[in-house]
Order: sequence, then structure tokens, then C-alpha cells
Amino acid sequence: VFRREWALNRLKTDFMANVSHELRTPLSLIRMYAESLLLGRVSDETRRNEYHEIIVRETGRLTHLINNVLDFSEIESDRKKFEFRRASLAEVGRKVLADYGPHLEQAGKRLDTRIADDAAKALLDEGAVTQALINLLDNAAKFSPDPSEITVRVYADGGPAPGNLVLEVADQGKGIAPDQRARIFEPFYRVNPGIAPRGSGLGLAVVRHVAEAHGG
Repeated sequence: VFRREWALNRLKTDFMANVSHELRTPLSLIRMYAESLLLGRVSDETRRNEYHEIIVRETGRLTHLINNVLDFSEIESDRKKFEFRRASLAEVGRKVLADYGPHLEQAGKRLDTRIADDAAKALLDEGAVTQALINLLDNAAKFSPDPSEITVRVYADGGPAPGNLVLEVADQGKGIAPDQRARIFEPFYRVNPGIAPRGSGLGLAVVRHVAEAHGG
């Protein structure tokens, strides 16, 4: 029991350090580029557009991180409520890729999108599924080389339980060791934290909760 408590406290400490870093970096960039624009230090129109794009991108990073922290907080306290409505998983996937695709392409990733038009509608919480898909895409971008390909598939499962829908995200990273695969969905856990890109350690925990809430 003591070892488990010690390990959990260590993970929480690492989480606070990682989140502090993840917040500080985009905030610093947003402030720097916004001040440059406000003070009129950038006269070239092309550079001004680049600064605006950086501000928008880093604001998106902050939003993504904060959403994960808030979602996990609600999950942990059993306050997370899902609002299920009949909707198209294919359309949710297309919307996310339309918004998030340019970010991935700027990061050196090529998208291979295979979204079936005939995938039936299902009871979904569109906001939760959107967040889960963004988390998976974010992981794929972090842990795969540049340049590389990320594949996103949405299709109807023709297996023993017909009617089920499948959402898949695949990347060309080196993969996860078999003994780590069960743990990557644990809150705060990160594979090779000294080597891997920084992150909150909450993304896949949120994905798992969303998937299970939808019967996945």
C-alpha cells in the first residue's frame, strides 16, 4: 500500500510539473507575439499573419490542455455528465479533421482519412467524442516521426455484434511495449517520462472514459 501511494504521489508531482510547463510555454508565446503586434513592431503583412497563426495555434493548445484537466476532474469526482443524442460519428470525425488537420500538416504529418459515408447514426455525446479524437490525434502527432502518416478510420463493424461503429487512429510511431499497453490509460502515467514529449498524462485516461461511456 505504501509503495502504491508513493508511486501515485510521484505521478501527481510529475503531472503538476508537466502541466505547469505545458501552460507556461503557450502563454509565453501568445504574450510575446501579441505584444509585438500591439506595439506595431511588425510592419510586414506576411509576418503579421504568421504571428496571428501562432497565437491561434497556441490558444488551441491551451484550450486542449485545460479541457483535459477539467474533464478528468469531473470524471474523478463522478460529476461528468454525458449528453447523448443521435448523431453521425462520421460527421464528428470530419469536423475534427477539418479543424485539427491543418495543425497536423504543419507538424509534418500527412492525413489518410477513411470515413465511411454509410456509417449509421448512433447515440453520441459529440463534445466528448470530439475531445477523445483530438486526444488520440495529439498522441499520434507527438509519438510519430516527421514526416509520417496518420490514418483515421470510421466504419461499421461487421463482426459478431453488427451495428457497432469503430473509430480508429493509427500512426507510424515505434509502438508501445506489450508490458506498457495496459498502463497507458492510467491517469498521470507516461511511458518513458524522461524521453517522451511532455504532456499531462491525462489524454488517454479521458479517451478510455469516453469510450466506456459509449459502450466501447
